[in-house]
Amino acid sequence: MRKKVLFVLMVFFFTFYSHAAESIEPPLIYYRDNSIIIGNTVVPVPLGNTGSYEYAFDGKRQKLWFQDSGRHTSTFICVNTKGQTEETFTIDVGKINLIGGRFFVFDNKALICVQSKKHTRLIVDLETKEYQLIDITNMGYKEISCFYDNKIFFFSESVEKSVMYFDCFTGEIFYAETDLQGYGFMPLTNAYVGLNKKGKIVIQKFDTGEIIETNISGIRGRPLGKVNDRYYMTEKYLYFSKKDKWYSFTHGMFFARFVFGLGPVQVAHKWYRYSLETGEIEKIKTDYPFINLLGVVEE
Repeated sequence: MRKKVLFVLMVFFFTFYSHAAESIEPPLIYYRDNSIIIGNTVVPVPLGNTGSYEYAFDGKRQKLWFQDSGRHTSTFICVNTKGQTEETFTIDVGKINLIGGRFFVFDNKALICVQSKKHTRLIVDLETKEYQLIDITNMGYKEISCFYDNKIFFFSESVEKSVMYFDCFTGEIFYAETDLQGYGFMPLTNAYVGLNKKGKIVIQKFDTGEIIETNISGIRGRPLGKVNDRYYMTEKYLYFSKKDKWYSFTHGMFFARFVFGLGPVQVAHKWYRYSLETGEIEKIKTDYPFINLLGVVEE
């Protein structure tokens, strides 16, 4: 009996370490300890006027951006995927008062908050350095989840099917037509990713409504729109996460959460890569269990 137990343990550890050794290591981009990690490169978040700079990754242009608001100015720092600073500039926005808040960049266009009017947002063209004000009063206080192609995506955690977008050109509001749960928008592929009623990960094209089903079980019960701890999608791959129950068990998270109602806001998880072409799934090797994925450097 004792020999059987030892044999089972040996098989377990051999399987575990063999699987770990075969894990891939694509350069993930995420925040950790007041720095942005790009693969093995650490880029400290700069200090600004009232604290640390805001940060965002432009997946289309593969650039990391930092932004800091002064009273009437906005300063931008552009960093490439090697961690090198490429450009720093400041724009003067006249009498507009800027405030700190979520910062988004896609295809060299940035979206930041302003305070001069309660429901105004500032869109900056990072190439021409020109800016425009967008009034989103009709959206109320809903949280922004994404900025893409002059569309601002919002969500409300308390309402089902609540991801909607504001067209900055027309001022119109559109609601997502989907049966997906726990979903969000993937700007690089112009699609939603979420779960169907069976808890499987599903991709839904934004323009056509085309559904692409997978047989992958996703994480349930996560806030709508906030998907960077669960999904990131490029033209080649869908990056997805699963709960890391082993980490939670070995670090006492199950005990603290279920007995005392305590625990981290984030759930420990592992990341995987699903090939949209072949359906192959590969485990990603990481040494940090709370990755909110800003982006991935792909060749």
